[in-house]
Amino acid sequence: MIAGILAFLRELIFFEGENSRKRFSYRELIPYLRYVRPIWHWGALGLVAGIMGSAFKMIVPYSPKIFIDNIALGSSDLPIAQSLPATLPAFIIDMIAFFTTTLPGLITLLLIAGVGSVIAALLKQYALVTFSEEYTFQVQSTLYSHVLAFSPAFFRNQKTGYLIGRMNADTQMMQYVFSSVIIQMVINIFTCIIVLGILLSLNAALVLILILFSPVFILINVFFVRRIRALIIEGRERDAYIYSDLQEVLSGIDVIKTHSAEAREYQRIISTVRNAIANRIKREVYSSLSNQAILIAQGIALVVVFWFGGQDVLAGRMSIGDFVAFSTYITLFGTTITGLISIPQQLQPALVSASRISELLALEPESALEDQSVRIKHPGRVTGHIRFSNVSFAYIPGIPVISGITLDIPPGTITAIIGRTGSGKTTLMNLLLRFYECEEGRILLDGTDINHLDPRWLREQIAVVSQDMFLFHATVAENIRYSRPSASLDEVRTAASHAGIDQDIMAMPAGYDTVVGDR
Repeated sequence: MIAGILAFLRELIFFEGENSRKRFSYRELIPYLRYVRPIWHWGALGLVAGIMGSAFKMIVPYSPKIFIDNIALGSSDLPIAQSLPATLPAFIIDMIAFFTTTLPGLITLLLIAGVGSVIAALLKQYALVTFSEEYTFQVQSTLYSHVLAFSPAFFRNQKTGYLIGRMNADTQMMQYVFSSVIIQMVINIFTCIIVLGILLSLNAALVLILILFSPVFILINVFFVRRIRALIIEGRERDAYIYSDLQEVLSGIDVIKTHSAEAREYQRIISTVRNAIANRIKREVYSSLSNQAILIAQGIALVVVFWFGGQDVLAGRMSIGDFVAFSTYITLFGTTITGLISIPQQLQPALVSASRISELLALEPESALEDQSVRIKHPGRVTGHIRFSNVSFAYIPGIPVISGITLDIPPGTITAIIGRTGSGKTTLMNLLLRFYECEEGRILLDGTDINHLDPRWLREQIAVVSQDMFLFHATVAENIRYSRPSASLDEVRTAASHAGIDQDIMAMPAGYDTVVGDR
């Protein structure tokens, strides 16, 4: 066990990761701002509510100073009172004096701050949840629409589960960044500016000591961010492969059961999950080490500040109330600064996700792959004359599946194509449907090269009964009318009768309204 821990620590210290040198720019997030535009008002409301809540919370740390210096010790030297403009209405000056010089006033002020912070927190939560979900919808709808426009060849070369894993995980991360990280960053910046102003008013020399520690925080970030980013990239890929393996196993459960391969498939999935867990543990340890390093640096800074601040109090250069308030605000300042310092780490998953989503969005949809110099045709009438002219095709370059095929199918005729498994029968149909493009030769429909036809229009003219059965999770009627959603129930039943399944469907519990699925 000890040897394992030592090996793990050694790996952490010397870990670079094959993706650690991969460059990501924060500019990669800019294209995703366009999804904010339709819902910017929810984000703005959440931001304003967050700033209001932060402002209410900043009142509380100042209360010990008011109580000690102004109420308990009765000091009249109150910076707030001294800084008020003489042009302010008298009732405002009297109200501020009430809040800052009397115990009932201080209690009232704290109650107002407490209630205000609760209301602001609830408003912020509601606005940001709405913003978050709407943002996810905007990104996912764009991504799904784009992916559905890819050619069938793309999907045949991708694992379904892997693709689903990437699309879901990456869009959720973009949601988290734009609805939480960036908005909280703005709130933290506002908090830091206000708290820094208060600290400067209490003791500027002590603030200078804090500023001198800032390079330490920067160095800690530089060391950890690159390593964490490499682990994130690796982890995203492993999570996507978990989706892929699960989807494959669940889809092929009948085959697995038939061959008694449950144990083998279980070991395969567990191996993939175990690799992902190892990555997550390493990533969490790095994040924890980074946070602890920052906390240690903050602790050293606080000790130094407390030492010099205590000397000022003993020398009479700083009041007890000022020191207590400074100590409280510096803790708030440290927490807020920690949040800001961790922003680069929190943005690393978003940069990875933005890059991965951009990879999908950069892929050309099927329509963009058309030769723009060729006018796409939508013939008004189809007779059904099909001709393959010297057609050749290979899935893998250099290994032809079909070569020099010439075939003429007149309208209204029945043609059977026979051959051994893998001889290219299905490939001919895929070429006719333009799932793939011929490497050589042409396929003509009524004398027109199908490469000159809109692929969606072309497929609408062809009825296919696939050897691979797939049922959507919908009613029997909806599955039958899938190719023509406007078909009436009578037309659906006519089609079922021609297929000889009308009576079987009517024997089902709800007839044509029986819900079926891909199982």
